[in-house]
Amino acid sequence: MKRFAKYGLLPGLFSLTALCLSPDARAQYTVESVQGVTETPMGRGLFYYLPQNGVELRLTVEKTTYKKGIYGDYAAKLLGIDNYIKEEKSVYKIVSAELRNTVQPDPQQQFCIYASRPDQFPDLSLSPDGILASVNHPKPCLQKMGTGDGSRPRQGGEHRSSIGSLGVKAPFADLNVYEKYDTTYVEEWKDTTRVLRTVLTPVVEAKSLAQKAEEIANLIIESKKYRIDLLTGLQEVNYAPQTIQFMYDHLLQIENEYMESFTGVISRSEAHYTFRIDIGDTTTCYPVAFFDAQNGIQPITPDERAMAKPGDEDVLCIKLSPLPYAGDQALICEQSRLDLKKPTPKGIHYRQPQAVTAQVRLGAQPLQQADLFVAQWGDVLVLPVVKGAMIQLDPTTGALIYMGRPFEPAEPRRPMPHPAKTFNHGDCPFQEPQE
Repeated sequence: MKRFAKYGLLPGLFSLTALCLSPDARAQYTVESVQGVTETPMGRGLFYYLPQNGVELRLTVEKTTYKKGIYGDYAAKLLGIDNYIKEEKSVYKIVSAELRNTVQPDPQQQFCIYASRPDQFPDLSLSPDGILASVNHPKPCLQKMGTGDGSRPRQGGEHRSSIGSLGVKAPFADLNVYEKYDTTYVEEWKDTTRVLRTVLTPVVEAKSLAQKAEEIANLIIESKKYRIDLLTGLQEVNYAPQTIQFMYDHLLQIENEYMESFTGVISRSEAHYTFRIDIGDTTTCYPVAFFDAQNGIQPITPDERAMAKPGDEDVLCIKLSPLPYAGDQALICEQSRLDLKKPTPKGIHYRQPQAVTAQVRLGAQPLQQADLFVAQWGDVLVLPVVKGAMIQLDPTTGALIYMGRPFEPAEPRRPMPHPAKTFNHGDCPFQEPQE
């Protein structure tokens, strides 16, 4: 007995026992399953549901795009670069996967609380979907029910580096063309003198890709040379150290961007996908999408679902593995109590959910796993009818969290008076005067 009193369990046991055995403990309401029924025998009733669970999968897919530089074919010839993008392509990779439970009313578990008088109904708190959350709770607090938003991708941020992102103004001359002049001699006569007048006609011709690549390569080489002059002190003007640092960084940034016209550009972006599945009675594996590094995510249509095999290397699926269940003995005891010749009034129905390990797999490769619950795979039990008892159910699984006396609001604590401080002044102690 001391062992229970040590942990504070004895008062709670006596309190609950007294609550159940008191003469007024039995309330005059009954809870019955009314699946598909819209009218109660007694004419007064409150309907509620127990929850059932699904699984929601949230994926983050990263897309890496390799874009070939406009002068990529001349990188090795003009700059001696071998490490450049030779062909354009896109590569997809799954960077994160998140699993969580979803909640919706179970149409197979609808109940009604009915009584002969209105004052015999308990106070209920229901979710907007009609799922029971609490009974006789002084401050009902409902948890948000998660809902899936389909499998549409939401585009994330994208980082891209390319020529012109520095905000540098374009030069006045067009570097893509070059200008030349055709000389024409016009013969004119002034009195008896023959005069030849020169006429210069400008002719603009577009530069070839090889010419433009050579000019950009020369700019990169000159930029490297000037940066070396800044570091070695061979520049014509003796600049301040801060100026040299600024010029060096600016030249390096421009040089890198011009270099990308030879090496190519690599850009990355993210897309977020959400898949939601409804769990059946015995199905444990659910294909949701096709995925490969070349095409990314391709959601499975209803027509393709029958052809998608969970073992294929490009099939993304969710596999549920039930954990050992400990509710069988409680169900046996519950059934024996309900089979009595004089059954007691039935109280609030609640669930004992089945715990599962949910795993995201790409073919045979596991990507992520989480411990979840499947409420409809467990059992439904019945609480005794106790007048005034407070009951709390988990809004996600319908499991019992608390049954007992309602919580009483805690009284605010009174401030403790501060003791007077005593000081020693030599050998004569004295007390500080109090205000």
